[in-house]
Amino acid sequence: MPSNLHDKVIENNEQVRKIIALYIRLFENYQEAAEAIGVNRDTIARYTAHRSNISLSSFDRIVKVVRKRYSQAEIDQWLDGITIEEIRKQAKRKNGVQMDHVMYVITPAIRALLREFTACFPNKATAARKLGINPRTFKAYLDGQIKSFPRNAFWRVVVHLTDSGFTTEHFFSRFGATTWEDLLIEKEHCVILQSNKKELIEELIGLFRKGTIRQKEIDRSIRNAAKRVFGNLGEAMRVTMAQLEKRQIKEIRSYLSVKDFEKAMEKLAELDRYIALYRENEKAIWRASPKEKRRNWQEDVERYLQRRNEMEEEIKEQIERKHQALCAQIGRFTGSEATPDPGMLRSYSLDNSYDKGDIIEHPAYGMGKVLRLIGARKMVVQFEKKYGRKILLMNNRSPRPEFWSVGVENAHL
Repeated sequence: MPSNLHDKVIENNEQVRKIIALYIRLFENYQEAAEAIGVNRDTIARYTAHRSNISLSSFDRIVKVVRKRYSQAEIDQWLDGITIEEIRKQAKRKNGVQMDHVMYVITPAIRALLREFTACFPNKATAARKLGINPRTFKAYLDGQIKSFPRNAFWRVVVHLTDSGFTTEHFFSRFGATTWEDLLIEKEHCVILQSNKKELIEELIGLFRKGTIRQKEIDRSIRNAAKRVFGNLGEAMRVTMAQLEKRQIKEIRSYLSVKDFEKAMEKLAELDRYIALYRENEKAIWRASPKEKRRNWQEDVERYLQRRNEMEEEIKEQIERKHQALCAQIGRFTGSEATPDPGMLRSYSLDNSYDKGDIIEHPAYGMGKVLRLIGARKMVVQFEKKYGRKILLMNNRSPRPEFWSVGVENAHL
């Protein structure tokens, strides 16, 4: 299960430190090293200073980078005979129990409780360390930059305040509550962080479909996952757009294969919208990036537009071919030398009435011409040679169509 990676840690021993040293040598500073595996700079600093164990998920990401940049011979020599797989087997479940991924939404009541807790200490940093939380992260909780707070940390706050003389009854009365359940809203913590690349792309495709791909519109957990998997959100959007374009073109071709031009044009319009969203997102990234890191996003857009235009031409060509084939087929049935009008073709339905000479389109037999009416509810229709003449019902409310082949018994017709 992917969650196991987040529930396990590896002791930061000499063997692990060798791997971390190999990794750190690849970067100029901690910030770059942290961004490469989707953690913050303080975390990398703790790993390097041997002040904390390393999560199995972070270790795996570090190993992935190391294997990409060093040969296996160099790694073996550096580790002095110990294999990465042997180091990985040392992983243990954190604190002996599964990590709690549930968060509480930081409502005004929760924020007030956190401020009460902070007031018990000389400063915010001390309060944060009491909970085992990074001081910067704790400040983000208080400032509203992060919208949810870990459940296990919340109850440690409650225990500390209760031991300090805090009365829940007075606190509840301030917010019109009688129990904690009245104040707490649970949500899963960063579920997307545990998803793989494919699942993340599906999540981002969903954002494209909703039209919400700007950074401020995207949930923090998805941004973090994109940073971990792709390095940054912009690159995640580029990979997603490439996948989405392929999917749209595949769907357009599937509709073309069954001659459903209306659906094909709908999918083409969707592709137009996705390209427009992608263009605006890349523009925003370009404006916010330093000059040396700006990329030529226009080439991507031009490539997408070129393929989009090619699909539009293909749709138009198929529509024209169908139109010409339809005109030729109608011409054969009418025997007219004038250019036939496809508008004269009528779809067959039991509920409709038809006249002699009408050209109809039957779902099973294709195009046919009404030769003769039999009373008010039947008609003789001549189809192509493969199907011959059929007697079909019309002007009938029955949901089930009936027909007969015209044989000897109906030869007089």
